[in-house]
Amino acid sequence: MDAGLEHVGQIAATFIGRLLAGLSFTHSAMADANPKGSTSSGASAPSIPCPGCGWANAPAAKSCEFCRKPLGAPRPAPAPRAPAPAAPASAEIEEAEGILERYGIEITPRKILFGIIVGTALLGFFVMFRGNQKATTGDNMRRIVKLVEIYEGENGGYPPALSEVERRFGPITDPFRNDGWGNPIVYKALKPRTGPGAVSDGGQPLFDGCELRSGGPNGKAGDSDDVVWASP
Repeated sequence: MDAGLEHVGQIAATFIGRLLAGLSFTHSAMADANPKGSTSSGASAPSIPCPGCGWANAPAAKSCEFCRKPLGAPRPAPAPRAPAPAAPASAEIEEAEGILERYGIEITPRKILFGIIVGTALLGFFVMFRGNQKATTGDNMRRIVKLVEIYEGENGGYPPALSEVERRFGPITDPFRNDGWGNPIVYKALKPRTGPGAVSDGGQPLFDGCELRSGGPNGKAGDSDDVVWASP
């Protein structure tokens, strides 16, 4: 069944193409059957359109009945246009049509319209859901940043790891420790201090900077879709 439904998109595209080609041919046939300026009766002579204003004048008129400009020779009737050729069906499309017939699947304009509506709705839901995941990541990072900055204010430097922050303020629970895609938010200490003030009162090394990083939608840190906060 899965192999049979792989070509449904190609069949829908072919159906739309053939439907538009049929509509184009119908419009062409109607235009050729009743060109502008001709009369509805086949026995009467065609009217003479004015080359300036387009007014349809009587067959014997020498000047335009509307703008009074002299009429030249009547314009020749347009040549009938040939119907647009149908797009040749490839072997893959014919195979997909056979699969659809085998499973009793019928492609109609109503089904195509329904599919377009459903696809658009799903796309909008995906975009909204992805935006919510990024917003959740930002909210969780801000919670951790607030604790890290309090630690920095109390000790004069950033901690070597989040475990030091949890020792001071208690554990950071999983919903706030992870990003919007369920992956851990990674803390990294930067710029280790040297000399006086390099360690906290508890004997832990201090750092002049740090960053929080989320791997983003793909869960892999270090590429362009990462969500990053860095200390000033």
